[in-house]
Amino acid sequence: MVGAILRVQSWLDMTPQAGINEFDKAYQGMLTGMAAVGIPMPENRAAGEDDTDVILRRLDNAVFTFIHHVRANHDPPLTPFQAVRGAFPQGAEMAPKSGFRKGTHIQVALCDPGCVEGWFLPIGEHLLSDQEYDNAIARRDAMAFKRKPRKRLLT
Repeated sequence: MVGAILRVQSWLDMTPQAGINEFDKAYQGMLTGMAAVGIPMPENRAAGEDDTDVILRRLDNAVFTFIHHVRANHDPPLTPFQAVRGAFPQGAEMAPKSGFRKGTHIQVALCDPGCVEGWFLPIGEHLLSDQEYDNAIARRDAMAFKRKPRKRLLT
């Protein structure tokens, strides 16, 4: 794990209502457009039987990709989003019927690597040794081999 220092000028922030409205507008447009040409919408799905949080977000990813595509191809082009930020409630409830969950977290998807001003190791973390790095690559490759090949839904 590393920490990063980011300088982002243009966010698609999914925590205030403006971001939610942007996503909804794009979803509705995508739904209409794909139905018109007979292409099924991607779906968010559970990663396995024990996945109660539905962590495979193919639909969400497709909508964000659509938002970026529309902004880039607008006439005149709209300012591209350099990053997307969202809150993800995950895990068990903190208390009965609570809206707070034990695994809730914020994720940032950086679209423009030029926003990275620097990086650092958080306290208690260390750089991997050559052997640790080789082992991590081997574990990654083994997991990738077991996965189904990905097919891009939007071009």
